[in-house]
Amino acid sequence: MERNREQSLQSILKRKPYLQIFSTANPGRFRLENTEYGQIILDERGRALSSSRPREEAKRLVPADVSRWTGREIILIQGIGNLELLSQVSSALKPDQICIAVDHRFDLASALIAGPLLEFLDRPGSHLFAGSGMLEYLRVYLESIPAERFRGVRRAMHAPSVRLEPWFYQEIEKQTRNILRAKMSDLLTRFEFEKTWLKHILINSRHLSPVAEVNEREGILAWKDSLRGQPGMLVAAGPSLRRSKHLLEAAHNKAFVLACDTSVKAMLGLGIRPHALCTLDAQKHTLFHFLGADLKDTILFADVVANPLVFRNTTPGGVVFSTTAKYNTHHDGTFGREATPGTEYAEDLHGPIGDLQSGGSVATTGFELLRFLGCDPILLIGLDMAYTGGEIHSTGTHHNEKWLTLLKRTTSLESINQAVFRKREIRRVPAVEGGLTSSDYVLDLYRSWFEDSIPKSGVRVIHLNPEGAVVENAERLTDPLQYLHSLPDLEKTYPGASPLQTYVHPGNLTLYGDLLRLADSPSEFFLKYPFTRVLLRRSEVYQARNREKLGHERSEKLRIKAEADAISFLKRALKPYFRPER
Repeated sequence: MERNREQSLQSILKRKPYLQIFSTANPGRFRLENTEYGQIILDERGRALSSSRPREEAKRLVPADVSRWTGREIILIQGIGNLELLSQVSSALKPDQICIAVDHRFDLASALIAGPLLEFLDRPGSHLFAGSGMLEYLRVYLESIPAERFRGVRRAMHAPSVRLEPWFYQEIEKQTRNILRAKMSDLLTRFEFEKTWLKHILINSRHLSPVAEVNEREGILAWKDSLRGQPGMLVAAGPSLRRSKHLLEAAHNKAFVLACDTSVKAMLGLGIRPHALCTLDAQKHTLFHFLGADLKDTILFADVVANPLVFRNTTPGGVVFSTTAKYNTHHDGTFGREATPGTEYAEDLHGPIGDLQSGGSVATTGFELLRFLGCDPILLIGLDMAYTGGEIHSTGTHHNEKWLTLLKRTTSLESINQAVFRKREIRRVPAVEGGLTSSDYVLDLYRSWFEDSIPKSGVRVIHLNPEGAVVENAERLTDPLQYLHSLPDLEKTYPGASPLQTYVHPGNLTLYGDLLRLADSPSEFFLKYPFTRVLLRRSEVYQARNREKLGHERSEKLRIKAEADAISFLKRALKPYFRPER
């Protein structure tokens, strides 16, 4: 019997290696007692952790909607003081449904893992996290769950356990819901933009030289640490930017100045030319940030998903491409790279391009870019992340240019800003100058990203904004101007960027030829080019979530229509770019 338990435990640890952490604890202060009403756990004083009738107690704690579980809900069991609760919840789970048991007592979990918890943990999808030291393990696991797999969270709470450390369970529930909400938001963003990202990667791949004649300076990978030890300044388009001209002038020859695409026109309007700018957005309006701007002496760092109109209508001094990827450590200890779909295709044509991580905005990408270049310190300016003075952006940006055309006797710039302001989910956050300032849900997400990323960056980060929201973990200076003047002149050690070129890739011609040839056999096309299946994601997720309601015949019709629509979309998108020269 003991040998079978040991074998079962070893089998579980191979599949869920994070559980090995429990072997470091001393399990001595808890013991089990079998009663006719179920197993009871006793502490070192002989006190029961659950009711004297644990089976009856567990029945009351199982969620009332258990009969309606579809298998896509995540079940969160808060407190393992009643083992019968785990057993009854497990019996109601659908195959592979995710069930997470949490408890504040690390030593309790350690005492039970080789015994009563074996059956629970042996089931695929069931996991255990205990003690504040495992909160990071839980976060990693939640981050690794595909958003398509779940539909909400159901909670089974063992109240006597929760009452002992309520803050622990509140933190776990908050963390779980926030992560899953963010993943659902990310999934919806992918639904909206993934088709566009894939289209742009295919089109922009024309500007990446073939593997046989790689020009390394086209990809960000060749720029790794090229500015090691040099100060870098990230310039965003917050309302305080125009009031920071003296800081920009002082930093211009002292730091590598990187402008976000939204801020480049505002900087040029102040008479200050950035050394480089970065762009990330795939939407058409991104082009307006560049129109009319003289960029001939400026390097453009562009994500491969950037809108191709930017490259057709601007002439920067050079272009450096990068890809966006997220690196995750999965719950089983494996390390994974999650890149934008289509990236692998561009890398097959060109070779490695180089990854940057992004927090969802061009400012977060710009920060990661300066860190990738090796800049230290990184100076932040124009990064208000708040509605400073009731404004959205600095004057001189494309947004303000557009709004100026709408001015009339009854419509002022202030009223336009206020109209935008009233549509947002407003919240009050600490202000640089003291007190509180107005921000919104999205801007506050970006602020949280910076606050979380700065300690992990390994470089000194200085927030120079005279106004805007406080960025925790970023250093503030009593006299920023004196600090900037004290920096030595910038040594131009970074390599020159290549002017934009266009190549006729055999791979692109083959893909376009297959697209035309297999237009009536779309399944064969998607089988040959699996990365294009992202075009079907929305339909596939909808079908998976509603399989029983739709039935086989209706699902098959939806699949055929989705494939035909995706082929038509690709043909229209690629025809102007991929047709061979006559």
